[in-house]
Amino acid sequence: KNGVINLNVKQMLKNYNYYKQRSIQIHKDLTELIEDIKYKATLKAAVNDDLPKPSDVGNPTLSIVIECIDHIDAIYVKMADRLENIRHEYDNCIDNMNKIDFFLGCNSPLEPNEKRLIQLRYMSNCNEPEKFMSWEKVQQEMSYCEAAIHKIHNSAMSKMHNWLTKKG
Repeated sequence: KNGVINLNVKQMLKNYNYYKQRSIQIHKDLTELIEDIKYKATLKAAVNDDLPKPSDVGNPTLSIVIECIDHIDAIYVKMADRLENIRHEYDNCIDNMNKIDFFLGCNSPLEPNEKRLIQLRYMSNCNEPEKFMSWEKVQQEMSYCEAAIHKIHNSAMSKMHNWLTKKG
């Protein structure tokens, strides 16, 4: 079980830059979606003004307007669902970024060398979130041998895992 949790911690760290970029994109998407919803709601209100209407017998324009309102309603429901999904994804990104930021902050259970290793290994390449600093480069940056680097990494993973399971 410890290996599975450590894998989850490691995956969360590997996704840090993705979370950061995705949260920015989601914020833009939400803004656009909310503006689109407002526009469609305004359009619907303009068409569906609750004033008495003549029967649609022999009035093809009214039938088209009613179809448009129904279509706008269907779009609105889909957009509301999409909005909820995007908000949920955004909350998850922010939550995971906050957890990682906690581990790098002043109240963290991690030692300074563990924090430095995490930053170098997982967060040093913001422009390409799928790429990480190589272990060899981390060794050079921190002036530690390979065994020491992996010992520091394992210690950090264990502390993070323990903190997350206590909070989880």
